[in-house]
Amino acid sequence: MNNAERIREFYRDNPEVSRAEAAKQLGIKETTARAVVSKDVKAGRAIYTETGGVDYSHYFNTNMAKKDLMDSKNSIRWELIDHLMNAVRKETDGDKLSKLSDKVDKLLKEITE
Repeated sequence: MNNAERIREFYRDNPEVSRAEAAKQLGIKETTARAVVSKDVKAGRAIYTETGGVDYSHYFNTNMAKKDLMDSKNSIRWELIDHLMNAVRKETDGDKLSKLSDKVDKLLKEITE
């Protein structure tokens, strides 16, 4: 895990801590903590709190929503693969088997991306 990830994880659980205290607890330079947080605020991943801390809740909520969406898409892909594999087992036409196999391969690649 790089310093930016460590800082984000730290602030997820400690949003009211100053950059100096975060750097101290993480064992990194304060300038590193300030630079990472500043970049994240400019990129919209975090906001400064009124008490001088850093709030990354939007960043983590967005990431969780993306993960949930990917999980849902992959679940649907697995169901489609199951249906396609059932069709493959019943199919005897070579061209149709090839097309079904290509669709299964494409779905498997999408799942592993």
